[in-house]
Formats: sequence, structure tokens, C-alpha cells
Amino acid sequence: MNHSIHSFLLDDFPTFLFKKYDSSYKSILSTLLKQSNNSILDYDLSISNIHHILDYPKNTPNLFLIIIVYNNKLYTLYPHIDNRKKIITSVVMNLLKKLLLKYSSLPNMFLPFYVSDTHFYKKNDLPFFVEARPKNEKGILYPDQNFYNIFLDNKFISYDEFKIILKNKKCNSISKKNIIYFRGANTGSDKHNMRMKLKNIVKEKNNKFIQIHIKEEYLPMYEFCKYKYLLNLAGHQPWSYRFSKILPMNSLVFHINVLQSYNNGKSFNKKWIQCFDEIFKPNKDYVEINYKWIENKTSDQNIIQVYNELVSLYHFYEKNTLLYNKIIQSASKKTNLITNQLCDDIFTYLILFFTKNFYLKNSSSSINSFIESTLKNTPKNEILEFDLTNKILPNIKNNISSSKKEIKKNYSSISKKV
Repeated sequence: MNHSIHSFLLDDFPTFLFKKYDSSYKSILSTLLKQSNNSILDYDLSISNIHHILDYPKNTPNLFLIIIVYNNKLYTLYPHIDNRKKIITSVVMNLLKKLLLKYSSLPNMFLPFYVSDTHFYKKNDLPFFVEARPKNEKGILYPDQNFYNIFLDNKFISYDEFKIILKNKKCNSISKKNIIYFRGANTGSDKHNMRMKLKNIVKEKNNKFIQIHIKEEYLPMYEFCKYKYLLNLAGHQPWSYRFSKILPMNSLVFHINVLQSYNNGKSFNKKWIQCFDEIFKPNKDYVEINYKWIENKTSDQNIIQVYNELVSLYHFYEKNTLLYNKIIQSASKKTNLITNQLCDDIFTYLILFFTKNFYLKNSSSSINSFIESTLKNTPKNEILEFDLTNKILPNIKNNISSSKKEIKKNYSSISKKV
């Protein structure tokens, strides 16, 4: 293993991060680094365990992405179908290019991603980088693709750019309508059916202060700022890319926390979390409503519980404006601290800490043999190769659309296969 990069990770990187950011980031960094360390240390990273990962993409390649660094080249295994894989590859490639530029050589790496809205329940002892997971399940949370790739007004922008748009639209100062608001697709209709059922209840009750818009014409998300209360409703799964985008809107977020049971109610998953969720606390940065759902048992009629609680919360916060303002100000302050640079730094830390522990569990020669064997035995049409010595892609946090064009070009033009 390259000793300079190993030393950088082992001794300097956490200290470097605390020095890089001012004191306002101390609590956030501590939370994120602790979460990162624990999620990786949860796993046995020995090759005797990790090699089982390779059994699963054979049957469902669309759900997996494996990124390999070998001799300073990057290989993506099973890179097709899901567009999220291109974004992950683009982000990781840029981060590795910056490290290579600084340290001249990279250790060989094996980075497995599970790319799905669901959780990898089949064998939770296998390490995967994931965008979200139940709090009581394993998984290495990384900054999800929506921090790098938000579609708004017919173009792709970064999270930093999204927050600038909210500021330019005066989301923190406009007069807001006293309405609980949601607009989105009818996702989850075959499962929780939360969105459409809640809309129907609102209509039946002739409620004038709750608006649920499903399958209606497109409305730019910054228009949501006009409403005093914003709903985060479950779709196919109890987590969403929406949450991080409505928290900075200076509106009070009501998050419906769906607790799922797939064993007839004997046990329930805990709350689903994403990379930055542990920074935000219920009743301090948003308001949470718990809703228990049992597969093939919970009736849509139970959603009336959610409706009743929303009505109660609405009247409560209409009367308690000081508490309302305290919560939205706390959420706004914290979301302002989450930048694309922080996303890059946390993602880099995860990659390096995972790699360090991979080498602590296995010899360099064993890792080299494992990677060589993996590349050799993966179907050629499921491998793409990239040269990490090429120029760094346009800075993703400032120009995600250019990054996507570049990565698309790499995907379409590469002809050399392993």
C-alpha cells in the first residue's frame, strides 16, 4: 500500500478536516466521522467475507456497482441501467483524481455500492455503500447523488446551487401561506399508499389548510417556499431525496416516519436515515410523525391517524410562533453548513477509511489477487475502464451538467476492456 496516502488517512485526515472547517462545524464533523467509522467497523472486511459480494450482481446487475482501482486505473463493474451509477462514478472518479494528483499513487481499492431505494436484506454482513438504510441495519452511508445532481428548470445543478436559488427566490423572507403542502408523484401506491390516500382524506374532510397535489403538472421546487408547512411523505420506501431539499426552505417540515414490519408486526424497522440525517433532530429541526405499517395487514384506512396528527400539529404551531421560528431557523442554519465541499470531504474520508481497514484485514498481495481475479471473471460487457491520470472533470459542485457530459463521453467511447 502507498505509505504516504496510508499515513494521510491514518494520522492526518480527521485532524485536517477539523482544521479546514471553522468551529461551527465541530459538532457536524464529529457526528459524521463517528457515523462513518462505526458503519465501516461494523463489517468484517476480510476477503473471505467480501468475496461473497460478487455472487449477487450475476443475477441482478442493475442493483450493484463495484468500483475498483487497480494500478492507478479505475474500473466500474456492472455500470449500466441505473443513471445513479454514472453520478456515483463521476463523483468518485473526481475525488480519486484529486488524491492521485496530490499523492502520485493510489492504493488498489475495492468499493462496493448497492444502488437501490430498498435495503440489501439478503445478507446484511456484506459491506455496501448505500444512500439510505434503516437505523437498525448495516450500511455505509455516503452523500447521496441528489447533492450533486438536482434537476431543476430543465438543467442539473448541485446542492450549493440549489440553495443559492432558494436565497435568490427569497425563501427565508417571503410571506408564506398558512398551508401544509405536498406535491409529487403517486409513488408507493402499491405499498404504503400514503400520498393518494392522504389526498383523498383531505378532500373528504374539505380541509382548506392541507394541500396534497399528486400527478399534477410540474412545479419548480422553489415554489414550495410559498407555504408555511411542507410534508415529507413516503413513496416506495420511507426515505426520499426531497427531505434535504425542503429543510432549507424556511418552512416547517412535517416528516412522516414510516416504520415497516415484514414479519406480521413481530418487529419493525427503525427510522430510515441518509448520510446527513443524524445532524437534524426531530422537534428541533423538523417535526416527526410515526406511522407503523405491516406488510399485507395495515389498511389504508389507518392513514387517518396521520391526517389527525397533522391537523393537531397545524393548530399547535399556528399558536406557537416562537417555537415554529426556532425550529425553522435551526434547520436553515444546519443546511447552510452542508456544502458540496463537505460532501466531497466526507465521501473521500469514507473511501480512504474503508480502504485502510480493507488493508488492515488483508495483505497487499491477497488484495491484488482478489482484484485481478474479480476483473478476470466479470463479463467483459459489464466492465468499463477509466484513466485516472487524465484531467480532473469540471468541478462537480459548480458544473454538474458538464460532469455528466464528460462521464457520458467516457462511458460511450471506452473500448478497452479488461
